[in-house]
Amino acid sequence: DEFAAKAAAYLQFVDSPGTYGDPTPNKPDPDDLHNPGNIPGHAVRQQTADLATLLDVAASDTGPAASASYFMFMEDDFRSCE
Repeated sequence: DEFAAKAAAYLQFVDSPGTYGDPTPNKPDPDDLHNPGNIPGHAVRQQTADLATLLDVAASDTGPAASASYFMFMEDDFRSCE
């Protein structure tokens, strides 16, 4: 349709190449009901690694941001900035 054609000219979706992984994959997950130190579990560590990979891919010389004036990424599972 018309809007999909316009979006294709301005948007690029990429899949993570999985460059970064969980730095401590064998570390046990904390107890979510009692975690006063707010220690991230495996899923949070992997999500953070995926975000770092996305930013590296987008900012690379051949990434989607290489020829763009602006770069926007969205994450719906956690707040990346405060």
